[in-house]
Amino acid sequence: MKQVTRDQVVAFHALLKKHGLSDEKASIVRQLSNGRATSTGDLYEEEIQGWINAMNRQRPEQEDPRQKMISSLLAMAREMGVVVRRNMIGADGKIEYKSDYSRLNQWMQESSYLKKPMKDYSYEEFPKLVSQYKAVYQSWLKNR
Repeated sequence: MKQVTRDQVVAFHALLKKHGLSDEKASIVRQLSNGRATSTGDLYEEEIQGWINAMNRQRPEQEDPRQKMISSLLAMAREMGVVVRRNMIGADGKIEYKSDYSRLNQWMQESSYLKKPMKDYSYEEFPKLVSQYKAVYQSWLKNR
Protein backbone atom coordinates (compact mmCIF):
# COMPACT_ATOMS: atom_id res chain seq x y z
CA MET A 1 0.00 0.00 0.00
CA LYS A 2 1.21 3.48 -0.87
CA GLN A 3 1.40 6.28 1.68
CA VAL A 4 -0.99 9.21 1.29
CA THR A 5 0.15 11.97 -1.08
CA ARG A 6 0.55 15.61 -0.16
CA ASP A 7 -2.30 16.51 -2.53
CA GLN A 8 -4.58 14.05 -0.76
CA VAL A 9 -3.69 15.51 2.64
CA VAL A 10 -4.42 19.03 1.35
CA ALA A 11 -7.74 17.87 -0.15
CA PHE A 12 -8.62 16.03 3.08
CA HIS A 13 -8.07 19.11 5.23
CA ALA A 14 -9.92 21.38 2.78
CA LEU A 15 -12.94 19.05 2.81
CA LEU A 16 -12.87 18.83 6.62
CA LYS A 17 -13.03 22.61 6.77
CA LYS A 18 -15.67 22.92 4.03
CA HIS A 19 -17.99 20.48 5.78
CA GLY A 20 -17.34 21.79 9.30
CA LEU A 21 -15.60 18.60 10.39
CA SER A 22 -12.20 19.97 11.45
CA ASP A 23 -12.82 19.04 15.10
CA GLU A 24 -13.55 15.46 14.02
CA LYS A 25 -10.24 14.95 12.17
CA ALA A 26 -8.66 12.53 14.64
CA SER A 27 -11.78 10.42 14.81
CA ILE A 28 -12.12 10.29 11.02
CA VAL A 29 -8.45 9.30 10.59
CA ARG A 30 -8.89 6.48 13.14
CA GLN A 31 -12.04 5.29 11.35
CA LEU A 32 -10.44 5.36 7.90
CA SER A 33 -7.48 3.30 9.13
CA ASN A 34 -9.49 0.96 11.38
CA GLY A 35 -7.65 2.38 14.38
CA ARG A 36 -4.15 1.99 12.88
CA ALA A 37 -3.38 5.69 12.26
CA THR A 38 -3.66 8.80 14.36
CA SER A 39 -2.29 11.29 11.82
CA THR A 40 -3.37 12.09 8.27
CA GLY A 41 0.18 11.44 7.07
CA ASP A 42 -0.02 7.85 8.35
CA LEU A 43 -2.95 6.97 6.09
CA TYR A 44 -2.65 4.99 2.87
CA GLU A 45 -3.75 6.40 -0.50
CA GLU A 46 -6.64 3.94 -0.76
CA GLU A 47 -7.96 4.78 2.70
CA ILE A 48 -8.10 8.52 2.22
CA GLN A 49 -9.12 8.61 -1.45
CA GLY A 50 -12.44 6.84 -0.84
CA TRP A 51 -13.32 9.39 1.82
CA ILE A 52 -12.28 12.31 -0.43
CA ASN A 53 -14.42 10.95 -3.28
CA ALA A 54 -17.43 10.49 -1.01
CA MET A 55 -17.12 13.98 0.47
CA ASN A 56 -16.79 15.54 -2.98
CA ARG A 57 -20.03 13.87 -4.05
CA GLN A 58 -21.93 15.21 -1.04
CA ARG A 59 -23.88 18.36 -1.56
CA PRO A 60 -23.01 20.94 1.06
CA GLU A 61 -25.78 21.99 3.39
CA GLN A 62 -28.26 24.09 1.48
CA GLU A 63 -26.57 27.46 1.39
CA ASP A 64 -28.51 30.39 2.70
CA PRO A 65 -29.61 32.37 -0.38
CA ARG A 66 -28.87 35.56 1.58
CA GLN A 67 -25.22 34.57 2.10
CA LYS A 68 -23.66 36.87 -0.52
CA MET A 69 -25.57 39.85 0.85
CA ILE A 70 -24.66 38.93 4.43
CA SER A 71 -20.99 38.63 3.45
CA SER A 72 -21.08 42.01 1.73
CA LEU A 73 -22.60 43.72 4.75
CA LEU A 74 -20.16 42.04 7.14
CA ALA A 75 -17.17 43.06 4.99
CA MET A 76 -18.22 46.71 5.25
CA ALA A 77 -18.82 46.38 9.00
CA ARG A 78 -15.38 44.82 9.52
CA GLU A 79 -13.64 47.54 7.53
CA MET A 80 -15.41 50.22 9.55
CA GLY A 81 -14.45 48.51 12.83
CA VAL A 82 -18.06 47.73 13.73
CA VAL A 83 -17.27 44.01 13.77
CA VAL A 84 -13.90 43.31 15.40
CA ARG A 85 -11.84 40.23 16.19
CA ARG A 86 -11.10 39.69 19.86
CA ASN A 87 -8.56 37.39 21.50
CA MET A 88 -10.13 35.07 24.02
CA ILE A 89 -8.67 32.28 26.10
CA GLY A 90 -10.51 29.04 25.47
CA ALA A 91 -11.31 26.34 27.99
CA ASP A 92 -8.18 24.49 26.90
CA GLY A 93 -6.03 27.55 27.65
CA LYS A 94 -5.34 28.30 23.99
CA ILE A 95 -5.93 31.72 22.50
CA GLU A 96 -8.98 31.82 20.23
CA TYR A 97 -10.05 34.62 17.94
CA LYS A 98 -13.74 35.42 17.94
CA SER A 99 -15.64 38.08 16.08
CA ASP A 100 -17.53 40.57 18.23
CA TYR A 101 -20.81 41.49 16.54
CA SER A 102 -22.29 43.45 19.46
CA ARG A 103 -21.99 46.88 17.80
CA LEU A 104 -23.48 45.58 14.54
CA ASN A 105 -26.31 43.88 16.44
CA GLN A 106 -27.02 47.13 18.27
CA TRP A 107 -27.07 49.07 14.99
CA MET A 108 -29.45 46.49 13.49
CA GLN A 109 -31.87 46.83 16.43
CA GLU A 110 -31.73 50.64 16.59
CA SER A 111 -31.05 51.91 13.08
CA SER A 112 -31.72 49.31 10.39
CA TYR A 113 -34.82 50.00 8.38
CA LEU A 114 -36.88 47.25 10.01
CA LYS A 115 -35.11 47.49 13.39
CA LYS A 116 -34.64 43.76 13.83
CA PRO A 117 -31.69 41.34 14.05
CA MET A 118 -29.95 40.55 10.77
CA LYS A 119 -30.89 36.86 11.03
CA ASP A 120 -34.56 37.85 10.94
CA TYR A 121 -34.33 39.66 7.59
CA SER A 122 -35.79 37.67 4.72
CA TYR A 123 -34.18 37.29 1.32
CA GLU A 124 -36.62 39.87 -0.06
CA GLU A 125 -35.81 42.39 2.70
CA PHE A 126 -32.04 42.02 2.47
CA PRO A 127 -31.30 44.14 -0.63
CA LYS A 128 -32.77 47.22 1.02
CA LEU A 129 -30.81 46.50 4.22
CA VAL A 130 -27.55 46.17 2.25
CA SER A 131 -28.32 49.42 0.40
CA GLN A 132 -28.93 51.17 3.70
CA TYR A 133 -25.69 49.85 5.18
CA LYS A 134 -23.81 50.74 2.00
CA ALA A 135 -24.94 54.37 2.49
CA VAL A 136 -23.57 54.25 6.06
CA TYR A 137 -20.32 52.80 4.69
CA GLN A 138 -20.03 55.49 1.98
CA SER A 139 -20.53 58.18 4.59
CA TRP A 140 -17.85 56.57 6.75
CA LEU A 141 -15.44 56.54 3.80
CA LYS A 142 -16.00 60.27 3.16
CA ASN A 143 -15.34 61.17 6.80
CA ARG A 144 -12.21 59.09 7.29
